[in-house]
Amino acid sequence: MSRETPTPVGKPIVMRVKAGTTVFIGDGIQVQLRGAHRNRAEIHVYAPSNLDVDRAVTFEPDWNLKNSDGPSVGAPEPSAKPHP
Repeated sequence: MSRETPTPVGKPIVMRVKAGTTVFIGDGIQVQLRGAHRNRAEIHVYAPSNLDVDRAVTFEPDWNLKNSDGPSVGAPEPSAKPHP
């Protein structure tokens, strides 16, 4: 099932999409980004049954992406004190 040369050749198409976006590649192949968390993305690949779909790790980033949304559990704002 594995291809002999899993490394893509040529310049990649870089797309920044929101979760839930479906990318139509052609020949009945679709890739849908379902969600991303902790430097991993869940994608759903839809292809005709006569095509083999394989997964290969072609690179690993040497940087660690940081979430720009801030800390996951923040302290309450100073003005958000409970009412007596």
